Amino acid sequence: MFNYSKVALGIAACFALSGCLEVEDNNNNNNDALVKQLEQQNQILQNQLDYNKQQSEAWKTAITLVGSVELATEGDTLPSDLSVTFYHNGQWHDAVSLAADGSFEVSELPANTDFIAKVSSASNAIVKRHFFFRTPYKTDKFVQNLVAFEVGLPKTIEFTVLDEKTNLPFTDLHLEADLDADSNALNALKQVAGDNLSKATLNSETGMYELVVPKGITLFLQQDRDLDNDGTNDVTSFDARYSNQLENNQLFYLDKQKAEEFELVLNFINANGEAIKPEHVFATNNDFGSSDFTYDDTLKTHSVDANYLGSLRVYIPEFRINDTQYKSRSLTVRNYNEQTESYQVEGALNSWRDHNIAVENNVLSVVVVLEENTEQNLSLQVVTRTEELNQEQAFTYFFNAPIAINEETVVTVEKENALIATPGNASKDDSIEPGTTYFEYKNVEVESSSILSFNDTALTLKPNAKLEEGYSYRFNIEKIVNKKTDELEEINYSNTVTIENTEAFTDNAFVADNLNYRKEGELIISKNTANVAAGSNSDVRGQVCILVPSKFGVRFYDVTPKKAVVNGVETKINNSWSNGHSAQNFYQLADNENVSGSYPIRSSAQKNGTYSTTCLEMYDANYNSISSMEDNTPANENSVTVEIEYFIDANGEREYKTVEKKLYID
Repeated sequence: MFNYSKVALGIAACFALSGCLEVEDNNNNNNDALVKQLEQQNQILQNQLDYNKQQSEAWKTAITLVGSVELATEGDTLPSDLSVTFYHNGQWHDAVSLAADGSFEVSELPANTDFIAKVSSASNAIVKRHFFFRTPYKTDKFVQNLVAFEVGLPKTIEFTVLDEKTNLPFTDLHLEADLDADSNALNALKQVAGDNLSKATLNSETGMYELVVPKGITLFLQQDRDLDNDGTNDVTSFDARYSNQLENNQLFYLDKQKAEEFELVLNFINANGEAIKPEHVFATNNDFGSSDFTYDDTLKTHSVDANYLGSLRVYIPEFRINDTQYKSRSLTVRNYNEQTESYQVEGALNSWRDHNIAVENNVLSVVVVLEENTEQNLSLQVVTRTEELNQEQAFTYFFNAPIAINEETVVTVEKENALIATPGNASKDDSIEPGTTYFEYKNVEVESSSILSFNDTALTLKPNAKLEEGYSYRFNIEKIVNKKTDELEEINYSNTVTIENTEAFTDNAFVADNLNYRKEGELIISKNTANVAAGSNSDVRGQVCILVPSKFGVRFYDVTPKKAVVNGVETKINNSWSNGHSAQNFYQLADNENVSGSYPIRSSAQKNGTYSTTCLEMYDANYNSISSMEDNTPANENSVTVEIEYFIDANGEREYKTVEKKLYID
């Protein structure tokens, strides 16, 4: 008994130090069996240590990349000097070996690693492009099938840009196209790859601009309108946003944006023609000049050196002279007429009518008739606001009287019709049971800030964080304090803006998903919110649907399956069709999670969001349905090759496009 205790203590000490055991044979027959057992345990522990060490290094060579380089246009041939080079782990590596058809396979690559693929040609027979991706985390050998690297032969697009005023060639277009594929949010890699741009150049002989693009690939265009880098646009906006628009419409017009410069002199009078002096007069968008007017006591006029782009807005808050209250007023100066040397002025004699007023000696003199307000206490009103979001995604609202902000003020920015999920395990204070997720659509307030200016007659409302693209937001001014009466007033003024998508669309955004709660055959979410294992409430197969994020403004017209690979076997499609178009909200849940309230799509392998969707019906030569397919995995290919006909909104116009894609089933 005591001998056993000594051995046990020795075991414990040895475990603590190294995980390995050595036992001295004390010729005690009672301990022989124990010694043998401990030696076996030593071997098991050593095997585990060896395995763990092996696994800790296995990820470094776990990945085999399988991919190909394809030309975007049929009938063209890949050049013989085609090259694919990978960047990973901080350095560029040797070019990979390519088959004649552009396919390649590279093994012994690291998992969980960011990659750049540079596809180029020493003779410039194709336009160089970079592609960005990440390998998954794996410790066992894994084959990653890459989306084909799509490239194109060099193609020069010619187009004409004329000056709006002279009809002569416009020489100050700064236009470029990014030749690389989408960086898929791997922005650091994009910086490593460096700028890979095609810039439009003016051919002095033909008078036309030339832009070299990869044939068959549509690129997003970017215009630099700030020619002198002073933060102000010097050129009007170019009408084309995508390279294919340069071919569809080869004539464009641009103009230099020149600031309007003159002295604006305002003479304020009442209905009896008597000169009056407002308390405050502001120019709300005098881009390069002062916002405050100077008062001349001798002439009884207000003046400012106008220096602005576009139009000039002037605002006069309500004010009181003795017992007479005057209404607020806003003026707009716009549209200079070179023939009559005059500007169009709105709001001088009343709040809505325009008048053309001539400039003399570079002075625009305007008589403004202000109206009396017979109300004893003037109610707050929003007189005007800025037309568009500024760079901080803010609106500025101008009131007819000074305002104040306190704890009772209700000024908000709300995301409209947001999908809100409340899981059953989120709180014990609600009625939602674990195992159930409650969905609802409602407006959700986002954090914002309110800033007063213009002697407290203007309020700027801005979100504290960048607003999400593709969603609508409502800016609300519900209750605010009238500074003169110190009373909280209901305003109930609101305006809505949709945040436009800035990401360029490519047809790589199309994906195929069988909506089976799985990705590569593995459950996406393994347990529901009641901590119950998932997997028994869904099949490994599901109907194949074609998806694209809704933010791109894509609408499916028709999708025609060409062929399918079902569990590694290419299958001929005898009959097929697609089921229209719908916009759906996607939200990933376990397959055994109950749902209440609203019902988004919960079985997709795509990240949560809104998608344009169309689902496929497919039948083989024996009229057996092959609409339901399993996930694509390295060991078991499942894919569809489809011709996608779709519309996309571009520059306010809807364009029809078609593309053939091989899509692996997510």
